[in-house]
Parts: sequence; C-alpha cells; structure tokens
Amino acid sequence: MDAVLLPVASWWLLTTLLGLAAAPLAYRLFPALFDRGLSLARPLGLLLATYLFWLGAALGLAPPQRGAAVLAVAVLMLAGLLALGGREQVLLLRRWLAQRWQLLVAGELLFASAFLLWATVRAYNPEIAGTEKPMELLFLNAVLRAERFPPVDPWLAGHPLSYYYFGYVIVGMLAKLADTPAALAFNLALALLFALTAHGAFGLAATLVAARQPTVSSRTLILTGLGGAWLLLAFGNLVGILDFALSRGWGSPQFWQALTIDGLTTPYQAPSWYPSQHWWWWKATRVINTFQNGQGVDYTITEFPAFSFILGDLHPHVLALPFVLLVLALAASAFFTTDPWGFRWLRDHPGQALLLPLLVGALGFLNSWDLPSYAFVFFAAVALGAYRKAGRFDRWLLRDVGLFALLVGAASVLAYLPFYLFFSSQAAGVRPVTGVGTQLHHYLLFWGPLVFLALSVLISRLAGGLGQDWRTSLQLAGTLGLLPILAWLAATVPASARAGTLGAFLTALPGRLGLSLLLAALVTAAALVALAARQRADAFVGLLVGTAFLLQLGAEHFFILDVFGSRMNTVFKLFYQAWVLLALVGAYALWVLLPRSGRQLGRLAFSLGAGLLLLAGSYYGLAATWSKTDGFRGQPTLDGLAFARAANPDDAAAIDWLAANTRGQPVILEATGPQYSEFGRVAVQTGLPTLLGWGGHEVQWRGSDALFRGREQEIDRVYLGSREEALAILRKYHVRYVFAGSLERQKYGPAVTERLSSFLDVAYQHGTTTVFRVL
Repeated sequence: MDAVLLPVASWWLLTTLLGLAAAPLAYRLFPALFDRGLSLARPLGLLLATYLFWLGAALGLAPPQRGAAVLAVAVLMLAGLLALGGREQVLLLRRWLAQRWQLLVAGELLFASAFLLWATVRAYNPEIAGTEKPMELLFLNAVLRAERFPPVDPWLAGHPLSYYYFGYVIVGMLAKLADTPAALAFNLALALLFALTAHGAFGLAATLVAARQPTVSSRTLILTGLGGAWLLLAFGNLVGILDFALSRGWGSPQFWQALTIDGLTTPYQAPSWYPSQHWWWWKATRVINTFQNGQGVDYTITEFPAFSFILGDLHPHVLALPFVLLVLALAASAFFTTDPWGFRWLRDHPGQALLLPLLVGALGFLNSWDLPSYAFVFFAAVALGAYRKAGRFDRWLLRDVGLFALLVGAASVLAYLPFYLFFSSQAAGVRPVTGVGTQLHHYLLFWGPLVFLALSVLISRLAGGLGQDWRTSLQLAGTLGLLPILAWLAATVPASARAGTLGAFLTALPGRLGLSLLLAALVTAAALVALAARQRADAFVGLLVGTAFLLQLGAEHFFILDVFGSRMNTVFKLFYQAWVLLALVGAYALWVLLPRSGRQLGRLAFSLGAGLLLLAGSYYGLAATWSKTDGFRGQPTLDGLAFARAANPDDAAAIDWLAANTRGQPVILEATGPQYSEFGRVAVQTGLPTLLGWGGHEVQWRGSDALFRGREQEIDRVYLGSREEALAILRKYHVRYVFAGSLERQKYGPAVTERLSSFLDVAYQHGTTTVFRVL
C-alpha cells in the first residue's frame, strides 16, 4: 500500500498548506457560516492560487511551470497573512476556534479518511481507459506541457484547446508542485475531489442546522454533516436496488419489461450479494427514456455523483463539484448575514468584493453548464436575504441588489476573459422539448428518496405556518412555478399550428403536462417557503429545493441545442445540479423531521419511509464500488497507465521516450481512428499535438469539422502514399515525429514501418514500435 499512501500523503500535505493559507480569507468571506467556511478553505486556496497561475500564463507574463506555481502559492500565503489582521483579531480567531474545534476536527478527519478511502478505491481500478478518460488525460497532459494558456489541442495540431479546462489547470498545478506524473495525478485528483466535496458538504449541511438552532450540539452537527456528505457522494437512486432484485430472480418478465429501463429486463441468479452483469451499475444513469417500437426516442443521461466517482472519469462536472459548494457557501453567507449584501456591501467590503467574481466566474471556466444555475442561487440568495431583512421589496432594495448582480456578474466574466476569447461553444441556442417527456415512474425511480425528503420538509414547513405576508408571496411563487410551462406553451403551440398538428398536440397535452404540473406545484411550494417561512434556515432550504425542482422542470420543456440534437445533455447537467442541492437539503430534512420522542406519529411515519428509501438508495454506492474494484482484489497502484505498459510494452516504451526527450510542443503524427477507441493514444499520454485524434469529439467541442476536414485522408497518405506526397504533408503541418506502432500496423499493414524507413530517419525503436524523425 506504500504506492497509495505516499502520493496521498504528499497531496494531503500540499492541499492542507493551501487550505491553511486560504483559511483567514475564508474566515472573513463567510462570517455568517457556522464554520466560517473553513470546510471549504482548501477549494478556496486551490482556486485562488490556480487563478494566479493561469492568469500569468494566459497573459504571457509567466510560463505555467513549477516556479510560477510556487509564486502563486506564495502570493496566496501573503494574502492570508494580511487577512489575519492585527493582534486583537487573532485573539478573536483563537477564541472562535476554541468554541468550534470539535466540528473542525471532525471535518478534517472526514477529509483525510475520504481522501484515503477513494485513493484506495482508485488503486484497485486505476486504468485510464474507456469512456471519456483518454480525453481527460489528454487535457491534463496538454496543461502540463503547455507553454502558455490556452494550451494547444493535442488532438488537433495548430489550434488551441476549445473546452472549459480550468479543472485540469488546477490538477496540473498540483501535479507540478508535487512533481507527480500525469498518470498518477489523474487518480489522485479523483480521490482529492471526492474528499474536498465530502468536506464541503459536511460543512454546508452543518451550517443549515446551526442556522436554525444555534445552540445545537457538536454531535448533532457532525452527524448532520456526515449525512450531507453521504447523500451527495455515496447515495444512489432506486435502480440499484431494482438491479439487486433482478439478480435474485425476483419479479416476472412482464414486470421488468413494464419498467422500460434498458438492460433491466430478464431476471437471473447472481452468485454473490451484488449483480453480476458486466457494468450493471451503469443502468442507473440511463433511467429516463421513451421507447417506441422497441427503440429509445428520448435517450438521456441521468448521472449522479456516486456514479461519477465509481466510473472514475475526471470530467468537468466532477472537477467542479468542490467549487460549486464554494459558491453555495457564498449564497448561504449572503443569505444568513446580518449585513445584507448589495451594492453598498461591495463598496464597504472591497477586499471580499474582489473575491466574489473569481469564485462565481470560475464555474464558467470549470464547467460552463454550472455557471447559470449556481449564479441564480447566489443572486437569489442575495436578493432574498435583503428582502427578509427589509421586510419588503421596494425600488431601493431592487436597485441595490440589481447593481450588485450586474457588477458581480460582469466582473465574473471579465475575470476569465482570456478563456472566453478562445472558447468556441457547440451550443446553438435553446429549443423546446417536443414529442417526449419523462414518465412518472422513471422520475420516481431516479429521484424518489431525495424528493421524499425535500417534499417532507416543505410540507412540515407549510404546515407549521408562514409569515403574515404569505398571500403576496404565494402569488409570486405561483408565477415562478408556472413560468417555464407558459414559456414552453408559447414556443410550441404556434409551431404546432404552423405544422398543422395542433389538434394532435392538444390531445396529447394532458398526459404530457402531468409531471410538469406536479413539478410546478413543488416549485411554487418551495418558493412560498423561501419567501414567507418564519425561520431563516427554512427559507434558504426553500430556495435550494425550489431551484432543484425548477431545474428539473426546465429539463422537461427546454434543452440546449448541441450536436446531439436532443435533451440528453440538458437532462444530464441540470439533474446533476439538482442532485447536489437536494442532497444538502436531505441532510437538513433528516435532522428537522426525525422524531426526538416516541409520541409524534407523523415523524415516526416519516422515519419509516425515509429509512426504507435511504437503505434502498445506499445499496448502490456500496455494491457498485465493490463490483467496480472486483472486491478489492489485485495489486493496488495509482498509476493509471500501468495496464498499457503491461499490454503493449513496445508502444509504451516509445511513448515514454517521446514524453521524456522532446522539448516544447513538436507536432507528431499517429494513426487516427474512431472516438472511444485506442487511437490518439500518443497525444493522450504525452500531450504532444497530433494532426487528428478523436474527430467526433472535436466536432462536439467545436460544432463542426470545418477546421480538420480532410486531415484523416492526409494522414492515410503519409502512411500509404508516395514519398513525395508524404513529405509534402509532413512539411505542411510541421510534423517532427512519425509514430509507427501497433495501431499503425493494424490499420496500414505490417509493412508500414519498412515503408516509412525508406524516407525517414529512425529516432527511437523498441521491439516492433518505431519513432521516425522528420528532418
């Protein structure tokens, strides 16, 4: 286990240093949070140091090397020391730490345990292969080899990377500081993200409880915090327990077919306590679909964090998770503060004000889908907090909050302007969803436990009574709930009339709107709680619940048009965000509603329902982790490319030679092939630019193949064409090295090496793999 413990220890020490440096900044930025944001000090330190590291390279001031990373950390430490203030403030901090030490120590123990746990999980399935992992390693190596930002696209030589790559800069900076190879950094980053997210969820869940009852015990706060981390990271939907029932042979074929979930059709007998079908745990993320004549016409991705970490893709929605919690912490601090945030607050707190656009704007660079949703939560929390403080919405409050949102929003984009100048999005606008919709039983299978908790807390808050202005609040809340449906009708009814299908559209409308009206009612109830609840904590929970249901409702009626032409990605991203919000709410609901005595029948009924649903949802994370790691058998390693070296030592040796013996970013040539294949592996493992990697992914990132149309044929002509033609193409693209390995022989025949050697010099050879140098 030394292969796991030593890298984990070095990254733990490094991130702890960054967290300590940023802790005084967190203490000042989050005064309204029970833990003053210290559970998120590590993400804060990582983000701020990486921002300086990235900005220096993006502006051409400092190349993104280890020295620049050390300088960025030094600037962060200086800012932290300045934020400590004078002797009196340090004494106040010490007294505060003496009061909160139990919660803070528990959080640190959770972070360390979660980091070690998930590093161990990764060590027993470390392979960087399949799904999106090659692409993600490509991005990481591109960052590590970059001479400035944006990095060169290793799968499209001559062009900058057109993707939201800030998460890979964060990982790359850590790898440079700790001198960690990319193949290890990939798996360490997944473990670190798991731990950072667990710690952040712990702190936020505890804050919600403390905001409602400041005198609550440390034990209760710790248990609630652990519940938040569990629901966010280890909890699954109900398809996991259905998969268990399927593997026990339970249920008739007719029952399973009626569920209409792909792969969940035929009962069988598994030899162990978890399903034995290959990648059985994948089905839980492909729940929502509509089948016509046996074909799916509404294929969607319904991913959730437990699946993400078990799958092990280092994708932007995973990289963003700790920083999403950072923005939610900002929202909570703005809401619970006694000094309402607005334009005047920006003027009176310039130091903290400078940090806001860096934190909010980072989401657009980390995972662009996250920026609108979580910025909405943040600005809504600012407005709602000011409203509850003032007791009304008047033009002065609206102007103050409006100026705040305008300035922070604009600064959030300007802070990351060098990214947006080079970013080319595939998004082509917003379209209404037509012809498909989520079936109620699919919705409940995916959302059942979390919706049960959220609905229970809404009902209990509404039943407990609202403030005296609840009638006005109800009008506003109802408008918010119905707005997405009305907007959808406004977009689809005229289109149906023009197409001559209005009659069929209206006939199908009642069935189509069933789930939507339910969600609209839930949005209305949550908004009413947010506006009129007596307890501030209940109101903030109402905001989180309302946003979660609004995201779900939005995905029912609108989608971002991309190269897939469907709502697949919209459901994926918006449901993922809703899961984060409802997981935090779920921990709060459990604390609020679980009985404290045996005389409360309603709470006992809630306990029974919640207990059954929580047991069912918890099965997924445990069973899927055990299945994915093969019961923790085998030799543990965090080296994600160890399997590649064992499977193809000749190619691996040649790739390692290129990585170690090339300076800068010389262009290489290798065979290209379909996406989700082994093609493009030299660029993936070195970060060196090749003419074309996965063309399908380049289309996804850029919206078309206009930049590389014809390159695949030119690559073929280098390996198969005449000497003159090949050299002309190599000179056209300034190719320095040509790779001839197993995939090249597979695609172009065993004689390809001999043919290339007739006009190119051998730079390196190992077994049957040769690297040629172009002079």
